[in-house]
Order: sequence, then structure tokens, then C-alpha cells
Amino acid sequence: MLTMAVRFLRLGTRLTWLAAACGVILLALLPHAVSAVGREMFVVKGSSMQPAIPVGSVIFVRPADPAAIVAGDIITFHAPNGALVSHRVIGLAEGATLAFQTKGDGSSAADPIIVPATSVEGVVESYVPQLGYVVAALGTTAGVLATLTLLVGLLLWSWFMDELAATMTRSTHRRMAAAEPAS
Repeated sequence: MLTMAVRFLRLGTRLTWLAAACGVILLALLPHAVSAVGREMFVVKGSSMQPAIPVGSVIFVRPADPAAIVAGDIITFHAPNGALVSHRVIGLAEGATLAFQTKGDGSSAADPIIVPATSVEGVVESYVPQLGYVVAALGTTAGVLATLTLLVGLLLWSWFMDELAATMTRSTHRRMAAAEPAS
């Protein structure tokens, strides 16, 4: 019975390590894969688009012709202070050049600035809630060290389970050999 439990623990540990390692590799490759298909990836740090796009989400932005942007689209643009902002277009601004009036879904009033078409990065195509927290953590030294510590810990635990199973198997074989009558 104990041998079966150790086998399940070994299998569970190996599967957990494999899933964690694959997850880390996929997260490391995600920005490259996104840019390879002509998209950009950003982490949402503010709450101005809640509940439509929660804080901590990763958004995927596709380049767009500003002339094709319509009211209702969520665009990502460079604010005058240089920050990237994603807000919903609520209308076109009057003027000689193309510009947009925007508003965060979580705000009660329209943004005080008009967004010129030249400031637009693109249109938000999709998002994944909560993934931004993981991406942001992996972008820090502490996050990388914590991830590596987790992977090494799982690897050591897997090694320990292998050694325990081998010891139990040897012990079982010795008991069986000692219990056999000599012929």
C-alpha cells in the first residue's frame, strides 16, 4: 500500500515539474510568439477599463489603420506623458487631423485629452485575465529566482521520491528473499 502511494507521489511530482517547466518556457516564449504574428503584448496596470479588462490582465494589441477605428473599439495609445493607455473610443474628435475621444470603462467622464491618430499603437484584440501578474513577476529578479527555486525544489523532491521507491523495492526484495525457505 505504501509502495503504491510513493508511486503516485512520484508520478504527481514529475507531472507537476513538467507542467511548471513547460509553463515557464511558454511564458518566456509568449512575447516572441506574439510579435511573430504581428501583435504586441502589454500588462494592464490600472483599473480604468474595469470590468471589461481587469487589472493584471495581459492584452494583445494588433496594429490598425486609424481610419478603420470606430466608436466602441478599445485602442492602445501613447499618452502625452509617454505612458501606454488602453481606453475605449467613444467618438471621433473634430479637427483638421484624425483624432479620437476616449474613455475608460471604469470612468464616469471622457478622457480630458484628445488622442491623435499618430499616438495610436493599435486595437486591443483580446486579453487574458490575471496572466499579467505572472508575466510581471517573471520580469523581476525575485520572480525568476522564485521560479527557479520552485523548479529545483520539485526536481529534488522527484529525486527523493525515486530514492524512496528504490529503497522500498530493495527492502521488499530482501524480506522476500529472507522469507523463502532454502532448498
